[in-house]
Amino acid sequence: MDKVRIATVDTSCPIEPMFALTDRVVVELRDGRKFDSGEVRFARGNAKLPLNDEELKAKFLDCAPAPIISMQARSIRH
Repeated sequence: MDKVRIATVDTSCPIEPMFALTDRVVVELRDGRKFDSGEVRFARGNAKLPLNDEELKAKFLDCAPAPIISMQARSIRH
């Protein structure tokens, strides 16, 4: 965790004032390369940017405990 830095901003979301207007993630590698998400208004899965059926199914299957992921779980219909 000593390699993680957090910076806050003073903007607030007009819809959810307890949150910032946007978020951003920047990953800097040892060789100096940086990967920047850019400003993200709503994360995928937020009510304002919902997951589609296939994304929701993939998320469920990724999060479900191994015993749950059976032929029955994989055959979930949207």
